[in-house]
Amino acid sequence: MNVCPFATAALTISLVVVVSYADLKMVIAGDNESPSWKELLNDPTFVTAIKGADVLLASHHVRDAGYSADLFEATGKPKLDPRNLVMQ
Repeated sequence: MNVCPFATAALTISLVVVVSYADLKMVIAGDNESPSWKELLNDPTFVTAIKGADVLLASHHVRDAGYSADLFEATGKPKLDPRNLVMQ
């Protein structure tokens, strides 16, 4: 059941997975688009979970619709090293 009021299309929102192992934290962004990033970033629990991420698996096949400057800010690493950005 879709409980997100802004999720009108199948790919507007999807699961975000945060994996931590040893000293590495990776955010697997799914197919989220700008509206869902805005909603997720309003959740303090989500922001805490992604804080300090070392690797970001880019969302939505690296399309503009999946980009969020606020996401980079929320990780606390707005200058995330491009070598740590994985594009699918």
